[in-house]
Amino acid sequence: MSAKRDFQITVFGATGFTGKYVAEELHRIQKEKGHEQLRWAMAGRNLQKLKDAAKELGIEDAEYITADINIQKSLNQMCMRSDVIIDCAGPFQLYGEPVVKACIDQKCHYIDVSGETYFIEMMEQKYHDQAQDAGVFIVSACGFDSIPHDVGMTYTEENFPGKLEYVESYIEIFKGTGFNTGTWESFILSIANHSKLTRLRHSQTRAKLPKGRKPPNKGTVSYNNALKKWCVIFPGPDGAVVHRTQRYHYEATGKQPVNLKTYITLESRFQAFALSIGFIFIYLLSGFGWGRSILMQFCGLFSGGMAKKGGPSKEKLKDTTFAITLFGRGQGADNTDAKITTRVRGVDPGYIATSALLVESALCIIDNRDLMPKSGGVYTPAVAFAGTPMIENLKKSGKVIFEVLEPGSKD
Repeated sequence: MSAKRDFQITVFGATGFTGKYVAEELHRIQKEKGHEQLRWAMAGRNLQKLKDAAKELGIEDAEYITADINIQKSLNQMCMRSDVIIDCAGPFQLYGEPVVKACIDQKCHYIDVSGETYFIEMMEQKYHDQAQDAGVFIVSACGFDSIPHDVGMTYTEENFPGKLEYVESYIEIFKGTGFNTGTWESFILSIANHSKLTRLRHSQTRAKLPKGRKPPNKGTVSYNNALKKWCVIFPGPDGAVVHRTQRYHYEATGKQPVNLKTYITLESRFQAFALSIGFIFIYLLSGFGWGRSILMQFCGLFSGGMAKKGGPSKEKLKDTTFAITLFGRGQGADNTDAKITTRVRGVDPGYIATSALLVESALCIIDNRDLMPKSGGVYTPAVAFAGTPMIENLKKSGKVIFEVLEPGSKD
């Protein structure tokens, strides 16, 4: 990508719920010192809807690209004009691959907001070598799924005085207001593809990772004394993304993997048991076409009122915050058992923090390409951005902050 392209960043799916927040964040960034000359565009299949979205967001000087997921030529033209695509057009298992292919064909970097594990790992298996040959980065899970966990694990390890062996993470959402139905659909499809994901992993010939020291088994529902919260094992995509990062380092350097177990916190035991039963029920229904139809038709009921068409209002999102506390254990410098506690915290995770994370990921590629892996490929966020000032930049924005609560110490 030696020739200057029309746009440094293009937001594909800019008329969608998440896409609008990303466009708004880019508009804000463009006003900051050092990014006044940032060239970016809003992309989607309907020009009038793009203009309407820009007007709604108060973006007077917006640039537009029309591109349709069903017309590969239009995707190629979009990528030909762009350095980095931020793909917000999910569900990605339905609409993501044509954009990935266009990016590789046109030597354009790609990041997305996907938390869909099957799609993410399928893209790695199908396109890693092609992306390397093209010299482009394909990086999924660049929102709340899964930068806080993936980069947070690396941050925890870097601050641990010794050899970190495992981490237990606890997700807290304060004044949670819900999410858009598109997010719910992606979640349902991701669960539905569990068997496909299993077959995909079994088809790979890579060596198994050493098991190492694992977090203690606390059962499906447990209580965390430090946080004073009830906890349920969280079946989200973060563990799979972190596992890919650990595999990358093991295969590249022989480094022992760090194990992770993730929990979501709740105020009462009743809520914890209800949520765990709900997960099981949703998992069973997701395995059938009719079940998925029911889950989508009555999304408000099955999500406990969290999934809403049109998503939560901006006013409600402003009051929402998150914290992910990571409790690490391992072998200290003097070979004794040691521990560390770190935290990733920020504003509303689903859309405000996610848009900041996506934009920062794109800016890292534009501004810090020399600090990233030498060759392109399909990577996790922690692998792609480990050497960049991502954490420092996010802290300056005030939207996502990484911090050490309890430095590494003897147990």
